[in-house]
Amino acid sequence: MKEGGKGCLGVAVADFDGDGTKDILLGLTALKGSGALIVVALARGKDWKLESLDEWPEGRISLYVKANTPGVYRRTKASDGPLEPGEVNPLTCPHSVAVFGATESSGVAYCYNDQKWQHVWISD
Repeated sequence: MKEGGKGCLGVAVADFDGDGTKDILLGLTALKGSGALIVVALARGKDWKLESLDEWPEGRISLYVKANTPGVYRRTKASDGPLEPGEVNPLTCPHSVAVFGATESSGVAYCYNDQKWQHVWISD
């Protein structure tokens, strides 16, 4: 409940691309195994543009998704080594940020900037 707001850990709704319409962030459970796929559905008039943000290899039971406020997000100090592809530090987002992770463990913040997704690890 703490991470999921009103109780659904697998769905968050916010304007993730800054166009003024509500989009949907989903943590989808794998058909086989314990993994998940993190997908955002961007509203496009009467249609949706689906984009996969990441795969969560295991632990679907502890996966959460949520919408965070616009702002500056910095890489957690626990993440050492080089940035991974698509990761920026700091991540500055002028609109809602899509966040997913494992409860009481890791978390990643994603922002849709200039027609592409960028992210940063925000907790270990």
